[in-house]
Amino acid sequence: MDDPLEIKVNFEPDGVTVNNLLLARVGHNLYRIDQSNCAKVSCAILMNKLDRTLLENILDSLDRLFDRENQVTDVHDILIATSAALAETDYATALKSAADKTSAILRSSTSPDQKRNDALAETDELRRYLSEILYKDSPLTI
Repeated sequence: MDDPLEIKVNFEPDGVTVNNLLLARVGHNLYRIDQSNCAKVSCAILMNKLDRTLLENILDSLDRLFDRENQVTDVHDILIATSAALAETDYATALKSAADKTSAILRSSTSPDQKRNDALAETDELRRYLSEILYKDSPLTI
C-alpha cells in the first residue's frame, strides 16, 4: 500500500528539477522545493506522503461526523493537531480557520445535534478545498 513513488529527476548545473520545479538538496536522498524558483501554483502540486495522510485523516473525520460515528470534538481535535503539524504549509490557513470555527461551535450552548449540523456546514468549504488538492488530477506526492 505504501509503495514508494518513483519520479524522474533531471540533474542540471543549476540544480535538480522535477516537473520543471527546482529542488534543493537537503540530505542524501532528500530534496525540498526551492520556492523562490517556481510558481506557487506549480509548487502546490507537490505534497509529501505525511501531509497527504494528515489531510486525508481530516476528510475521514468529517465523513465519520456526517455518518454520526464521530463527535464535533473529534473533528476539532484532529483539526487542531493537523493545523499544528502543518503550520508551515500552504494548508495552514484553511486548517486554522476550520479549527477556529469548530471551537466556536463547541463553546455554543446548542444541542449536540445542532453542533454537528453547524460543524458540517462550517467545514464544508474545507472539505471541498481538501478534496480538490488531494484528488483533483492526482497531485504528485513525494
